[in-house]
Amino acid sequence: SFWRNTDATVELVVGIPYTKIGGYYGVQSKTFGGVIDFSYQWFSQLVVYNHTKELSFNTWIDIPKTSGIGIYSDWTMNMQTLRFARGEWGILKSFSYKITKVLIGAGGGIPLDKKPYLNGYVMVTL
Repeated sequence: SFWRNTDATVELVVGIPYTKIGGYYGVQSKTFGGVIDFSYQWFSQLVVYNHTKELSFNTWIDIPKTSGIGIYSDWTMNMQTLRFARGEWGILKSFSYKITKVLIGAGGGIPLDKKPYLNGYVMVTL
């Protein structure tokens, strides 16, 4: 159970080899959703669902023998209109440096009713 902003939620996650399945219910907002996360070796697929907002698909593929380079696909469908809402595709590289982990990359996307875009990414964690 969690308190998210002004909404108490009840959540449950079950894990089996290579897969996690979870769900939640917002007590005050009366919203619900779920997640399925499947990961095996060089491939990962995450599906996130919220009945009032969106259905999202995030795919990650490690490119073999490249020391941390991977490609991703991240796209969303609007649950109100049941239409494509946005999509982004790109390439990321992860590596360690001393006590940090670093992720750098570039991606481009197509949001609904907006112009396509390009993004650069840098994330550093301890």
